Amino acid sequence: MPCRPKKEKRLSPLHPDHEHPLPTEFSRGTTRRVLLIVGALLTFYLAGVFTQGFDRDEWQTMVAAAGVADGSTLYTDIWDNHGPLLTVVLGGLIKWLDTQDHMLLMFGGRLLMLAMLVVILWLTGRLARRAWPDSPLAAPLAMAVLLCSQVFFGKGLEIRPDVPLLLAWTTSLWLLQRGFDHNRNLDFLLAGTVLGVGFAFSLKTLLLGAACGVALLVVVIRRRRLYPLWLLTFGLGVLPAPVTMLLWLRQAGSLPAFLDSYLGQNFDRIAESWLLGLKKAWQAEELLLLTLTAAALYAVRRLKKTSLPEGIIALLAVSGTLLLLFLRLPTHYEQSLLPILPAAAVIIAWAIGQWLLLARKTRWQLPLHSVLLLLAIASCFDHAWFRHDSDEDLRIARIRTELLPDEALLFEGVGLPLFQPRPFIYKAFVNTLCQRIREGQLDIDPVHELDRNDVGYAAWDKRVAKMGDDIRAFLQNNFLPLRDGGLLAAGTVLPATSEGKIRWKVCIAGRYFLETGAPPGDLRVDGLPVGDVVDLTDGPHTFAWTGDHAVVLSIAPPRYWAARDAVTAWKTGPLPRP
Repeated sequence: MPCRPKKEKRLSPLHPDHEHPLPTEFSRGTTRRVLLIVGALLTFYLAGVFTQGFDRDEWQTMVAAAGVADGSTLYTDIWDNHGPLLTVVLGGLIKWLDTQDHMLLMFGGRLLMLAMLVVILWLTGRLARRAWPDSPLAAPLAMAVLLCSQVFFGKGLEIRPDVPLLLAWTTSLWLLQRGFDHNRNLDFLLAGTVLGVGFAFSLKTLLLGAACGVALLVVVIRRRRLYPLWLLTFGLGVLPAPVTMLLWLRQAGSLPAFLDSYLGQNFDRIAESWLLGLKKAWQAEELLLLTLTAAALYAVRRLKKTSLPEGIIALLAVSGTLLLLFLRLPTHYEQSLLPILPAAAVIIAWAIGQWLLLARKTRWQLPLHSVLLLLAIASCFDHAWFRHDSDEDLRIARIRTELLPDEALLFEGVGLPLFQPRPFIYKAFVNTLCQRIREGQLDIDPVHELDRNDVGYAAWDKRVAKMGDDIRAFLQNNFLPLRDGGLLAAGTVLPATSEGKIRWKVCIAGRYFLETGAPPGDLRVDGLPVGDVVDLTDGPHTFAWTGDHAVVLSIAPPRYWAARDAVTAWKTGPLPRP
């Protein structure tokens, strides 16, 4: 029986490229070589999971998740300025694993981010096939361009809500493109639903919704026809996820705190200049932005002479809108560039394909796979995947876990170690919180709270150093450095006086270890002889002893103390840089 001929795949009659498909002049061998480069780049990403240094935002995410795993309530017991979904999921995983091993938790979180990046990469390839139809090179070339991005490597591997937000955004963008191609309202409904989930990760979803609106408008203008059901179904799809999130937070009793941090504090920021934002974007992604600009100029030039694929026009509108909105953000962080990357990668891949087609009509024969291989090697050195920087934070977390008593309160700015009790709902002091402390706009006074809660341990890190002169003075006057881990313990050095006694006001009540260098019983506190340990309450106390030696007090045992010259430098000189 004769075999039925295979039915040829046809574009939708509504697709603008139905009569003008792009030529397919690339061999399968070229496509396979590009896919091999994509695979090699992914192995470098896998290496980066274990070698790239941890960003401070990763510890913010994980310390909040550790608190959720211990039974704390997000937003009321733990401050966070992101959506709850990633924190709750990670908290559930930490509780399920039932471990406090920082290495396992941090690398496990990064592997989860890498899995999301792989899905994002696949979706970008699917998006490229939609926007650049009938080209076998579209998907692998777009994936290769995306993997060469500095921000995609640097921020995409980090444990942060921006990564699942990027996954939701890329999925929504692909569904939106499929809706354009087939004019199916279901696709627009699903695109809105997936984008709505983004609100459970970050408020930046508002910007992505605006970019979707611009893409819809561009397609309507190009086709010169209104599609009201598109906008209606997309808008209806967006609503369920954020409404469900708000109802869940209300049920948990944390809705007011969530609205204050998620909306109030995110909007209440001192705005940076858009020129500074442009400078930061250029420093973070100079090669990609330069190539994207060239591709956009080529597209505009070609649009004057002939038609462009509708998908490319829509993605150009999305990329341009997101870049302009990035410049209008109050603060410009590298991770805010992530949503631009999938659309930009497809546009750049399309432009590279067109340039190669033009080159084949001339004497220039560009070996695509060789060019991409050189670009991949250069990007890998730029990513510095071979640098092993992740050990330092894990070492500090391990040391602090060993040195600190289990129930001792710790004041620090980063969030490590993850499971140590903190005196405030602020488990990690991000830059905006440090700024509010300096300006006296935070809802707590850290100095007063450290005194009131008798917080015996602190860490001297970059974020604590940014909190202002009051914090620095309090730590210098009431704490002493320990030997490792950047830790400080409540204590002081009492110098010898001619009167043989000195009065010191204790701010941190607790049990203090003493080092006097004198015979036992020589030191008296408030007239009573003491040994190597003394319990001190808040308030002034009188210390009396004979001899010309100083007396050192600390709540940490002497075996953890720093060297005497480090203690003297902390008390007398300017504070060291953390």
